[in-house]
Amino acid sequence: SGYYSLWKGNNDTSDSTYNDPNGGYYILPKTFNRTISFQGWIYRPYSSSWAGPIDRIGLEDENFNGYTIAVDHSGNQIWIDKRTDSSASSVSSKVSWDPPEDEWYFFNLTIYDNGTITFTTYYENGSLGAEVSANNNEYTKFNRIVIRGGHPYYVDDLRVIPSDDRFYGNENWSLLNITNISYNEG
Repeated sequence: SGYYSLWKGNNDTSDSTYNDPNGGYYILPKTFNRTISFQGWIYRPYSSSWAGPIDRIGLEDENFNGYTIAVDHSGNQIWIDKRTDSSASSVSSKVSWDPPEDEWYFFNLTIYDNGTITFTTYYENGSLGAEVSANNNEYTKFNRIVIRGGHPYYVDDLRVIPSDDRFYGNENWSLLNITNISYNEG
């Protein structure tokens, strides 16, 4: 993929405190409405003992409400989550897909104004991996990219493309300044 990557993880991949809903976020240069696409590349190194097998990344607001994708490397499924104060609840069915490890895959999450949300994956060679859709109108404004889920995994070439087709992405970002988020459980 590109030259710049983010790492979602730590040196001790058995430490479960880095799993969902923990992670990091990047505040976008403006707040975006629905009819927006969020896309990029994800690389998940293979592990014989998954510390947290689900890649989760998406668009949320300042209260951590929004939508994230879920790619389960252990259960071999994808789906779309709705986030309410960071907590995830599935708004789509779970679709079977055996996501690649030790290679990049491309994702595209599109949130339409009419309530439809689509999530599509592609292999590194451009062929379709899997697709799932949902219908949810609850959240309409997004001002941050949020990276959650298990670890370790990498993300690259993140792009936010609103309906006006202007590009907001990392072509000129050498490294996104990801702010750590951590929530107490209990």
